[in-house]
Amino acid sequence: MEHLITINNLSHLDIPLAIVEKEKWVCLLQAFNENLYESKADLYLPAFFNYLRSCDLEGKSVLDIGCGFGQIGRFIKSLGANVIGIDVIPEAVEEANKVFPAVTGRVERIPFPDDSFDIVVCSMVLMLIENVEMAISEIARVLKPGASALISILNPYYKPDDSQAGISDSGTLSKWVFRLDNRRSVDVSYFHYSYDFYEQLLKRFFSLALYYPSDKGLMLPLEKAQLTQTNTEYLLFQCH
Repeated sequence: MEHLITINNLSHLDIPLAIVEKEKWVCLLQAFNENLYESKADLYLPAFFNYLRSCDLEGKSVLDIGCGFGQIGRFIKSLGANVIGIDVIPEAVEEANKVFPAVTGRVERIPFPDDSFDIVVCSMVLMLIENVEMAISEIARVLKPGASALISILNPYYKPDDSQAGISDSGTLSKWVFRLDNRRSVDVSYFHYSYDFYEQLLKRFFSLALYYPSDKGLMLPLEKAQLTQTNTEYLLFQCH
């Protein structure tokens, strides 16, 4: 009998979540690219794009990790940056390559030399990684000295639909639900890590500033002490 790879036996294999659930992700990436979804990402992306506008990206080399079909990388390119994308899903890389150079690869083993990039953008990827420490180490490795990374994650304190977030858990498999076209939902698996888990790992390599997307389309500063009072779904770390 053919051995089937499932989420339940994934922890014993070196296979990314996005590959195990590739059909779901291809569906989602297509929807993201065409803006055919309903989510609080409607707050995240405008705020993130406005934040990118405030950065001096003209002529900068930017690595877009988890580039998908190129939605974020396309915007970064429009700001005058030289973008290279990386994604584990070959279909995503093929699509992104229509807009900017992209390669198939993983954040835990970035296929570029040390000190290659002025900025690394890693948007909503770390929750899909089991070895987060290796991923962050690789991001730090490919950045030029004094360069910055922009890393966004799902807020571990966020409580969708009044449910309880597993604040103290690290590495627990959870479901991330997207509503598409008012007609159907797609759920994908991700690893739920605590905020302290992310913060402690990032601080091994970077100084941090924390932001959250507001309903005014801006990324606003956020203190750690405010996390439990701010019911925002997304967080952005500026790492330098």
